[in-house]
Amino acid sequence: MSVALATYNGERFLRCQLDSVYSQTHKNLEVVVCDDGSSDGTINILNSYKKNHGLRLYRNEKNLGFVQNFAKAVSLCRGEFIALCDQDDIWFPEKIEILLSEIGNHSLICSDAELVDESGNVISRSLLGGSGHYAETDDQFRFFVFRNYVTGCTTMFRRDVADKGLPVPKGAMYHDWWFATVASTMDGVKCLDMVLTRYRQHPANDTGASVRLGLAGKFRESKEKKSASFKREIEACASFLGSGVFNEREKSVIRDRLLFYGDLNESAIHFSAFRIAFRHRNYLLAGRSIFFKLAFLLGSLVK
Repeated sequence: MSVALATYNGERFLRCQLDSVYSQTHKNLEVVVCDDGSSDGTINILNSYKKNHGLRLYRNEKNLGFVQNFAKAVSLCRGEFIALCDQDDIWFPEKIEILLSEIGNHSLICSDAELVDESGNVISRSLLGGSGHYAETDDQFRFFVFRNYVTGCTTMFRRDVADKGLPVPKGAMYHDWWFATVASTMDGVKCLDMVLTRYRQHPANDTGASVRLGLAGKFRESKEKKSASFKREIEACASFLGSGVFNEREKSVIRDRLLFYGDLNESAIHFSAFRIAFRHRNYLLAGRSIFFKLAFLLGSLVK
């Protein structure tokens, strides 16, 4: 069992996270850390855990960014199962034991998390319950192409997901979204309705509950931010298509997402985006209220 941890200037919360990892009830853990050029005390902390716990530490020669840093950490893991680990959260002691017992035949499992602030005070008791993102569908792949409820710090997957999903495309915005999408083409994703992580929210988050707005959030952004967001989405879709991972049916769904954002970015009246949103409405808007669905479809038609 491997833990893939990506670090960058994480000295403030790193000891707390590592202590929670090494306090797991499942003891047979390999902890692999890739540091992305930290300039604070992160390396000193990691070296102490390397000495005392056998942590495997790798330091990047140049900054890769959090997505590719995670991809490198995953690539260096040797376990049959790989859990993703942020540098600033807190794991419940039984987290790994429960995930291993609950994954069954699925390729990837994620769980719920409670949101905490910088001091560890609870902000929300449920990440999934508060976000409205999680919904069961009959086509997980199509769901994950348009939406994502998998958060990296709650996630564990089988080695064959890494084998199929590496390298992570350069244009991928989130490593967890990528691995969840890959897993949805295999034996699927299981979402466990159980809080096993304290997911820390603070201004230095690379990504967090407040950062990942999702499709609806993009319509609330300023014109400049919208355009930048749409361009990142277009780049991500193009990189997915060029990855060589997906079959023709899966590529056709990804092309629809690409066309959706292309139309939003380029035209004032979004006929193509509206048609695509309506075609995939049961996945794009799964679990949403009727009011939200109508508002979103109308928002996809007019800028």
